[in-house]
Amino acid sequence: MINDASVPRPPLNKAMPRLYGHFLCPYAERVRLALSARNVKFERCEINLKDKPQWHQEIEGGTIPLLELPAGEILKDSKVLMEYVEETYKNQGYSTLPPDAKLRAKLRMSIPLAESLFSAWIAVLSLRTYSEPEMKIFNAKLKEIESFLKDNSITAQFFLGTANPTQLDIHMYACLSRPYFTKNSVFHDELFKHMHFEECERIVKFIKAMQARPEFQAVLSKEITHHEYLKEVKTTAPGTKVALYLPIAH
Repeated sequence: MINDASVPRPPLNKAMPRLYGHFLCPYAERVRLALSARNVKFERCEINLKDKPQWHQEIEGGTIPLLELPAGEILKDSKVLMEYVEETYKNQGYSTLPPDAKLRAKLRMSIPLAESLFSAWIAVLSLRTYSEPEMKIFNAKLKEIESFLKDNSITAQFFLGTANPTQLDIHMYACLSRPYFTKNSVFHDELFKHMHFEECERIVKFIKAMQARPEFQAVLSKEITHHEYLKEVKTTAPGTKVALYLPIAH
């Protein structure tokens, strides 16, 4: 764990890939889930983005996630890393891409829906309190995702009706869980009560289904971590970006 800028770069792990990220980063979480679906052993290295070491800033500008391979190569971008995992570890775990070409195309076409909800969520959170225009946009996106689940998932668990989570589920979880974690947090009254999760039974079932997967238990971000971060967010002025810091409860 890289708690501050004074921590030196860890020596190369020649036994397994190392993922540089943060407990709460949704992009790093996507990669952790993809690696876990393929049953890949990897080392986690969480970084304090509020106090980055110089060596980290010199690697792709200090972004996360970064995947450092045992030979020393560095790969970046969560979508690229998910594809890399899928293509490299074909003979273990399960695929996060459906076998049907049409479903794979639908998966890729549907990812922007998750991203649009996440953008709406950031707009809501940035205000620190309830605002009808922003919340209306967020709830419209939430309803659209609920309708997608109703139309495409017979099981009402995963988004394309598959037995195992796909890359679409991984994207959706990272985007849906962040606002859902405001439940019972310091933003419960200001924000969560105004979100229409109570009208989105399928979404709630999906979130719980992802959290119940045994292969994801060790890599999903935890409620306690989100709640601590949200406490810090609430102390800052509206519009202020709060860097993902360490140490933090996890």
